[in-house]
Amino acid sequence: MKNYTVRSTNSLSNQVSLSNIHALEHESNVDQKINILMVDDHPKNLLALEAVLYSPEYNLVCANSGEEALICVLKQDFAVILLDVQMPGLDGFETAKIIKERERSKYIPIIFITANNQTSEHVLKGYSMGAVDYIIKPFHPETLKMKVQEFVKIYQNQEKIKRSALRRQSELNVVNEKLERTTLDLQKNEVLAKVIDETLLDTIITFDRRGFILSVNPAVKNMFGYSVKELLGQHVINLIPAVKFNSDEITPFRMTSLGKKKGQLFEAVAKHKSEGNFPVDIQIGEAKIDDEQIFVLSIRDINNREKGDNEKKQQYFQLSEIYPFY
Repeated sequence: MKNYTVRSTNSLSNQVSLSNIHALEHESNVDQKINILMVDDHPKNLLALEAVLYSPEYNLVCANSGEEALICVLKQDFAVILLDVQMPGLDGFETAKIIKERERSKYIPIIFITANNQTSEHVLKGYSMGAVDYIIKPFHPETLKMKVQEFVKIYQNQEKIKRSALRRQSELNVVNEKLERTTLDLQKNEVLAKVIDETLLDTIITFDRRGFILSVNPAVKNMFGYSVKELLGQHVINLIPAVKFNSDEITPFRMTSLGKKKGQLFEAVAKHKSEGNFPVDIQIGEAKIDDEQIFVLSIRDINNREKGDNEKKQQYFQLSEIYPFY
């Protein structure tokens, strides 16, 4: 007997439930404050920036040094960073360089804030370190506010694109998981069908509305002497030339008579390839697949059934002689 094994290739990476998608949708609908990092070693400068940029939509984070700024960047994501150039310890240039070297923060826009006495070389160095803009002290409040607003809009659009991509990926993962599960079920059904076909003693034949055979299980070889290939495309009347419909009268097998006999068990005459006719029990079912009428014919050899019944009776009598009932 052949052994069939079906294994699932489902991986944990594809196991994304609908709840994950709903969580992403909920997160996108919640109003989240935009993080903005302000870095300056003078507290009064930070207070001035807070006063200019205050908005209920912003979460303004202050850092008093380059080192503090790096710690903040490790903990949070920011839409934009306002970075003073001249600071003790890590200055603005060194801080910007380290921020840009880190994969997660390399794309955060940095606006340098510097004194008005800086040379053009100083400004060019800032741009080379990754700055996207320069603000010269003393700055115009509305100008700074508008610049920050534009970077916030860019950040919000990028986050929206990320959430949309994550949502689509999650939905795709769910579809793939369902598809894989369906494929596995189909494989299981196919394997079970093969095992049933190979172990079933009855002959199972499918044929179209004209009577031409579409498929047949391997049991046909033992019952009729034909191989499966020999019967495909042949007419079912070659195997079942006559039937006995609810009477003792045997009549030729006709396709027109099948409609009223679906589901009923009745006797018929079967024809072996080389050994002549033999009695069988048959049962006919019907199905429609893509508007095509398909008949399923189950055939059981009565001789084998009677032979089995006789063997069981003989075993019963033998047991009765050994263990008589009182």
